[in-house]
This record gives sequence, structure tokens and C-alpha cells, in this order.
Amino acid sequence: MRFEESAVVDGPPDRVFELTQDYARRLTWDPFLREAVLRDGATAAAVGVRAWCVSRSGIGMETEYVSFNPPRVAAVKMTRGPRVLESFAGAWEFEPAGEGRTRVTFRYNLRARPRLLAWPLESLARLWFARETRLRVLALRKVLKSAVAVILGGCVAASALASSDIAEFPGTWKGTSTCTNREVAPACKDETVVYDVVRTDTPGTAQLEADKVGELDFTYDDKAGCWRSEFSTSRFQRRSGRST
Repeated sequence: MRFEESAVVDGPPDRVFELTQDYARRLTWDPFLREAVLRDGATAAAVGVRAWCVSRSGIGMETEYVSFNPPRVAAVKMTRGPRVLESFAGAWEFEPAGEGRTRVTFRYNLRARPRLLAWPLESLARLWFARETRLRVLALRKVLKSAVAVILGGCVAASALASSDIAEFPGTWKGTSTCTNREVAPACKDETVVYDVVRTDTPGTAQLEADKVGELDFTYDDKAGCWRSEFSTSRFQRRSGRST
């Protein structure tokens, strides 16, 4: 039995792919799981690497990566799991959706046992997995949207920036990302976000790099008294900055 869910999320495919395949961050956005680790000392996903995941309801499954092609496709097959499943496989696909966004598609294929009860068991399993997958898609969309909002939310006071001197801006900046809706993303955790700021070859311009978002160029706005970056698409235009 096959089924799939998809959604368009904020962020380019490489960033979205990296987030979803990083097991150190998996529980910060995935509401389906309460445990997610790589097996046998693996530190990164790759073909042949095995992962162990446990759902919120306590169902555990070991999977093995059969495809890993950043930033387009990651696919796994079940190597050990609940007895009711004879086989289980899943593929996550990432396609550019324009304007720095990504269409994420989750595809699953499962087969239940015993075969005499396969139809009702597969129907129930499909309903359960489909519901959890929809919540997973919504949670991924929300955490990526929140990541953009953190950067594009306006001037933020930063007392360390004493003036418009660009020498005061570069460095590593840290802040707090707070979960706002745990009903949509119950696995979400408040976390510290890190922004790395470096000088660029353009005079008076600094570049900020943020995980899940990408790179933004900042210049000092004398009128507003802050470092600003402008981000625009056909749907909206926003400015962000750090005040002095």
C-alpha cells in the first residue's frame, strides 16, 4: 500500500534536506518521534547507514538508507520493526519551488501481515501513518517559517553594537528560538540559535549566515540606527536588522 503527503516550505532544497537528515536536530521539529539516532557509531546519514527511531506511541523501527542524494532524495527501508509490518519503505523528495522555497514530498510503501488480515491492517496503518505524516509536514513547514521570521522580524536591540562601525558587527551571535505551538509540533524544543556574521568584499557590508535560512547581506541604516537586510519575493518584502 502506497501513500504520500507534500507541502511547500520556506528555504532552498539544500537547507531543508540538511535539516531533515540531521539526527542531532531531528526531535526539534519532528512531532512523530520521541527518539531518533544513527546506529553503529555513524555520525551522518549515508547509504548503508542504519537509524533507530521510536514514535511518540512507543513503536520502534530500525531502517537502513538505500538512497542518499543531497539535496534531492533520501530513502530508507525497514530492517527491524513492529511484527504487524512485513515491509516498510519511505522516500523523502525535495524539489525547488521557486522564490527560495522547496516542495517536500514524503512517500511511503508498507505491507502488513498476516496476509489474511492484510487489507484491514494496511488500511488502519495507512490512516495512522498518513495522519502522522501530515502533522510532520505541517511541523516542518512551521519550523522553517519560524526560522525565516527570526531573521526577518525587524530591528533587534544589541547593546554590543555601540555604533555603525562595521568592526563591531562581525562575530558569532546567539539568541533563543521559542516554540509557539506545541499542539502542531509537540516534539519542538526551545533552542539557542546561532548567527555567524562576517565581512564581505563590499565596503560597509556584512554577511549573516543562519542555519535553516541561508545568507543575508546587511548594511548600516543611519536613519533607523541599525544594520538592515532586505529580503523580497513576489509575495512579500521584509526588512530585518540589528540596532545599535
